[in-house]
Amino acid sequence: MKNKVAPSLPLVKVMLVLSRFCFLEGYFIFFILFQCIPQIKNLYIEKAHGSQPSAQIKFLFSYMVNVQEIHLEALVLQFEN
Repeated sequence: MKNKVAPSLPLVKVMLVLSRFCFLEGYFIFFILFQCIPQIKNLYIEKAHGSQPSAQIKFLFSYMVNVQEIHLEALVLQFEN
């Protein structure tokens, strides 16, 4: 039985770009997170051993933070108008 392998960084970037052009952005994020669970687990192991988290995880988390900020800004603008 093979272990699930997290998608490569280029695949994650393609999925994130696609997610900007559809209304299923949340689903894409959850799908990517589901695919990256082994790497997230590795992130905690890396942190415990003092090494740096992978670039893919940094990219994913920074994207998610940016998406949340954009959504919050859109909500604020909606209520101001």
